[in-house]
Amino acid sequence: MKTVAMVSDITDGGAAIACRRLAGAIKSRGVWTVRWLAGTGDPRTGAEIVSAWPPLFSLLRFRLAWRLGGARVRNRAWATLHNAAMAAAVRRQMPSVIHLHNIHHGLSFDLVRRLPSKVPIVWTLHDMETLTGSCFHSGSCRAFTDGCRQKCPSDALLNLSAGPPSKEWSCREAFYRKSRERLVWVAPSQWMYDQARARFADSMRVELIHHGIPSDIFRPCPDRAAVRAALGLGNCSGPVLMAAAHSFSSEFKGADVLIRLMAILAERMPNAVLVILGDWPPEKKPAAGCWVYAGRIVEERLLNLYYNAA
Repeated sequence: MKTVAMVSDITDGGAAIACRRLAGAIKSRGVWTVRWLAGTGDPRTGAEIVSAWPPLFSLLRFRLAWRLGGARVRNRAWATLHNAAMAAAVRRQMPSVIHLHNIHHGLSFDLVRRLPSKVPIVWTLHDMETLTGSCFHSGSCRAFTDGCRQKCPSDALLNLSAGPPSKEWSCREAFYRKSRERLVWVAPSQWMYDQARARFADSMRVELIHHGIPSDIFRPCPDRAAVRAALGLGNCSGPVLMAAAHSFSSEFKGADVLIRLMAILAERMPNAVLVILGDWPPEKKPAAGCWVYAGRIVEERLLNLYYNAA
C-alpha cells in the first residue's frame, strides 16, 4: 500500500484542520496509508508529533545560540533542529508522496531541502509565505513576483525563521526551478490561485482545489430558534452575524473591519448581534454594538450549531 506523508507545523488552526480532514478522508478510502506529521500540538488529533530535541552536542550548540543571539538567531537555531527531526521522521517510512501544509511555526523552508529528493511533493497554500521571501501576506506589495528586492512594507509579517527576504526568495526560486517536475501547488481559493499564478506564471503547475468539509457534520439545522436558544442566543430579536478565525490578532483576520461594521450597525440595526468564534485580542475593544464572545470552538458539531444560529 502506498504512503502519503502529510506535514504541518501545528495541529490547530485552519491549515491544520484542513490537513486533518484530508488525512481522514484519504484513510477512509483504504487505498493509501497516511502519516500526519506535525511539529507541535495535540496527538489526540491523530497527528504524530515530531520532537525537535536533538543529540547532546547539537543541544549544546542550540543553547549557545539561544544565549548569544537575538530573536531571529534563536528562531533559526530552533528551526534548524526541528527541520532535521521532521525530515528524519519523513524518511523513516519512505513515502510515495509528500503533502506539505504550513511549515512556519518552529519549522522553516530549509525543511523542504532536507526531504527525499526523488519523492513527488504536493504543497497546499494556506498563506503567501512560500510564494514570497517569507512574508505571510504581501498586501499591496507585488515585489514577490520578481525577487522581493524592495524593502518589506511590514517587518511584522516576516517569518522570523527565515533569512533576508531577497536572499530567501532567491534560495526558494532555485529550489522551485529544480523541482518543477515533482512539485505541484494546490490553492484552496481563487484569490490564492491568482497569487500563485502571479508568482510562477506558467513555470509551475498550480491547481485550484477547495477545502472539503464533512457534510455529515456541517449541515443545516431545521429549527434555528431552537439552536439559538441552546447556545444562549434565544433573546436575540435581530439578525445574528458570525465571524470565525483561529485568532483575530493578525491584521488580516478582520478585527478592525468588524469593529467598524458593528459601529455602523449599532445605528442602523441596534438589535444586531455579532458572535465571535476564536481568540479575540484584548486590546481590540469595540465601542459600539452587541458582541458575544464564544471563544475557540474545537468540537465540530458544536461549531456547526453556531454556524446555524447565524
